[in-house]
Amino acid sequence: MEESKIFDFIDQVYEIISDYNFDYRNSKPKLINLRNEILNNNFDKNAYFYQLIATIEYFIHLSHSENSPYQSLLPKKDQIYDCFKMSLRLDNDNPPLQFLFALYLYNTGKFLDAKKQLLEINYNYYKDLNLDDRISKIKELILCCNIFLDKAFENDIINFIKEIVLTEYIFPTDLILTLSNNPSYYTDNVKMELSRLQ
Repeated sequence: MEESKIFDFIDQVYEIISDYNFDYRNSKPKLINLRNEILNNNFDKNAYFYQLIATIEYFIHLSHSENSPYQSLLPKKDQIYDCFKMSLRLDNDNPPLQFLFALYLYNTGKFLDAKKQLLEINYNYYKDLNLDDRISKIKELILCCNIFLDKAFENDIINFIKEIVLTEYIFPTDLILTLSNNPSYYTDNVKMELSRLQ
């Protein structure tokens, strides 16, 4: 019963964000009110509780920066990090939670840690749900991490673009922003391949 209630709260987090079209600054007051309601419930401190707290605190924290990790990195917040780690310690095979934790690490500039977290995600979870776009997003973020870490090659970028051209994957916004901040990787060949996505 408690587990079901926690997942209802997680759904409410995403509903609030969606209602505000992912405008984290304007959704912040409602998210804070929801967080206070959650904390008043005295849930058991299990993996689901820490997942809920990590999720809502992460989205509240996103209101501090609109352009992470490109202009001003999202500041690291120990409470969020600790809640993610605690939840994953209790439930280490949870792809949605792993993905959200990777996003947090990515947005705080911890690109090596984000890459490690992304590489641990079991793609079969998303394949079973026919969520190929999430798999493509994971691959995109791994590529972005490699670019920020100066571990990518031109062919890695071109091959990823060729792969998504054949799918219905949305425009790779993170990759475009990453390339614009790492111009040595924004080669003529990469630009040519990106033009096919227009």
